[in-house]
Amino acid sequence: MDNEWLLSYSDLQRVAKLGSGVSSTVYKGTWSSKEVAIKILRLISPAKDLNDFKKELFIMSQVSDTNIVHFYGATLEPKLCIVMELCPNGSLYHYMVANEITWDNFFKWSCEMCSGINVLHRWKPTIVHRDLKSLNLLLNKDLTIKVCDFGLSRYVPPEGEKPQECDQTLQKLRGTYAYTAPEMYHSKIYTTKSDVFSIGIIIWEMSSCVINRQFRKPYSEYSDIKHDYQIIYQVAEQGRRPTIPVDCPKSVAAVMQQCWAQEPADRPSVEELLVHMNEIKKRYKKKKSRW
Repeated sequence: MDNEWLLSYSDLQRVAKLGSGVSSTVYKGTWSSKEVAIKILRLISPAKDLNDFKKELFIMSQVSDTNIVHFYGATLEPKLCIVMELCPNGSLYHYMVANEITWDNFFKWSCEMCSGINVLHRWKPTIVHRDLKSLNLLLNKDLTIKVCDFGLSRYVPPEGEKPQECDQTLQKLRGTYAYTAPEMYHSKIYTTKSDVFSIGIIIWEMSSCVINRQFRKPYSEYSDIKHDYQIIYQVAEQGRRPTIPVDCPKSVAAVMQQCWAQEPADRPSVEELLVHMNEIKKRYKKKKSRW
C-alpha cells in the first residue's frame, strides 16, 4: 500500500459501534475532523488475514466512484483498520427490513448498484467483488447506494486464461451461499458473470420488498431448506431460485431470470444490465400508475 494511505491509529476516535461480524467490527468515528466509518479487523489466521487485508486495501485505494464507498486510508498497527466514508442509513438489507420501499427506490438502487459494479468490471485489470449482497450495499445520507466490503474482491485474468497459483481462491466457494453462483459449487473460476448472479438475487430482494411491502430473505419460502449449504446445493444441482412474486412486472422478472441463468455465458454483463434497467426505468416513469 502506498504511504499516502497510511494513517496513524492515534488520529482515530471511535464514537459508536455500528456492527460486528466474524472477522471485523465497524464503528462510527472521527478522523481529521470528518465523520467516518472505522472497520477494525479481527485476526483469526494472522498471516492469511494480513495478506487478505493488504489485497482489500490495494483495491480500495485504486478504485473511486460515486457508487463505491470512499476510502480514506488505513492503519497497520497497533490494529488493522480501514477508514472509509460513513453511510448513516446503514446497509440496504437493514433498510429494507425496517422500511417499505417503492418502485422509485427499486430503480434508483438497481441502477446505482449496477453502476458501481460496472466500474469494478471495467477496471484494468478487471475486479470481481465476490461477496455481493444487500448487506454489502450501503446507503449514504441521500440514500445513494455505495458498494462496500472488498475483503473477497480480486483481480481476474483475461477471459480464457487460468488464474495464477496465488489466485486459486477464484475457484473456491466464498461469500454468502444465498447469493453465490452455481458454478462456484463445482469449483469453476469466478468471473464477472458470477457477480451478475448475485445482482439478480439482490434485484429479487428489492422487487419482492416493493410488492410484498416487507422484506423476505431469499429462499425463505422453501420449508425444505434449513441450512445455508442446502441453498447452494439446490441452486447448483437442481436449478432452484427464489420464487418470483406473481405480481412482479414481466420486465423485472425477465431481468432476474437472465441474471441468475444457470450458465454464466447466458447472463448479461453488468454494462448490458445497466442499459436494460435504465430502459425499464424510463418505461416505468411514463406509466407509473400501471405499476
